[in-house]
Amino acid sequence: MHVVSPKDIANALTELWSPRVVAELDDSYVKVAKLHGTLAWHSHDDEDELFYVLSGRLRIEMEQTTVELAAGDAFVVPKGVRHNPVAVQECLVMLIERKTTRHTGSEVTAKTRSIAEQLRPIASVGSFFRDQAMSNSEQSTFFPPGWPRMATRIFADDHEELVRFLVDVFGATGALQRNRPSEIRIGDAVLLVSGIAERAAHGAILYVYVPDADATYRRALAAGARSLEAPAVMPYGDRRAMVEDRWGNTWQIATFRG
Repeated sequence: MHVVSPKDIANALTELWSPRVVAELDDSYVKVAKLHGTLAWHSHDDEDELFYVLSGRLRIEMEQTTVELAAGDAFVVPKGVRHNPVAVQECLVMLIERKTTRHTGSEVTAKTRSIAEQLRPIASVGSFFRDQAMSNSEQSTFFPPGWPRMATRIFADDHEELVRFLVDVFGATGALQRNRPSEIRIGDAVLLVSGIAERAAHGAILYVYVPDADATYRRALAAGARSLEAPAVMPYGDRRAMVEDRWGNTWQIATFRG
């Protein structure tokens, strides 16, 4: 069990419109976010969404009405209602949503964050999902703050081009390094990419969740990947495609559909 301070965690966030999960409540997530500007018109067909303003003011535009929320106010957007959150000035909010709720519904924009991205550790305040059996001192001694417990290592004959592929296709972040492995992040995952001078090239099989599997599949093909399986709905519910990049890595590209 944890005591969490949603306002402190939200205030520590550096990304706008990028919710982070701070707790679980039965089949729902409790999230916090730092907002400024506008998100996107969207709806959640099967889920209600609760907004609670921790600080600042939030306007929620809907097709039939608009509500203005001040600090301490809460509002539930009913399922199926198109809405657009707007923060004229910086605003901190807490959200309660079912675990199946997609950030911007069926709309995908540059601000859309997958569930995996929302579950990322928050380096400045720790992570709700780290092993609760370990003490804080133990957590900080055997793996770096903000890192997952396990990372994927990839060796490629032209690792600079592989890093560009990851950025172009998956929106990966991280800087190319030439004297040590490049630390590349896709959501909450860490890939350590190196050239083959250190080890022989060795392909990996990776399963990646993205907001739109079809669009990511098309970007992968445009970036030179070879199609292994076109996008299709799997028996377990994910819409998934599969490609092989020219370095021999197999990418299973999926969108969770509940």
